[in-house]
Amino acid sequence: MRIALVGVLVLGVAVFILLIELGVNAGLIHHGVSVQGINLGGMTAANAGKLLEKEGDTLKKTLVVFGRDGLPRKLSFEPRTIGWQPRWKRTLRAAMAVGRDQGPFDALVERARAWFGIEVPWAGSPKPEEVDRLLTEWEEIAEASGLTIDRGALRYKIRRVLSYRPRQSLYRVPLTGD
Repeated sequence: MRIALVGVLVLGVAVFILLIELGVNAGLIHHGVSVQGINLGGMTAANAGKLLEKEGDTLKKTLVVFGRDGLPRKLSFEPRTIGWQPRWKRTLRAAMAVGRDQGPFDALVERARAWFGIEVPWAGSPKPEEVDRLLTEWEEIAEASGLTIDRGALRYKIRRVLSYRPRQSLYRVPLTGD
């Protein structure tokens, strides 16, 4: 009898916590959800959208700088010059979907995880042909100094740093043989 009572009590507490959790996040981005350090938890879609649009506009205009000992100068670009546009609407949809777009069990697990923090990446990527143009230009600068850029590693690094916030003041250029 005591075991049954404890079981009913535990089940009752679990249901109570679930109802509170669903009520707290009803119609809002789940607490604990952020986009590259921008906390969106508890915000309405409209407010989060305004914030993401503003932050995305800043990110696409913020200079990204690479450097390396042996290079004659720093290598830099504005993300918009390589066709990167932070897709704030798609990013917002992904943030709103946390704990909502899965089956019941998976949604509960994701909602529980969100309380400890879930990072949603920015949607959007640069135009491959523009990145190729930039890499070719940078390779010529490096080769004039006797250095060989690891093109694949640098392409990957460029894609990753585009959505970093805040951006570092300088990223290291990967060379072959590093």
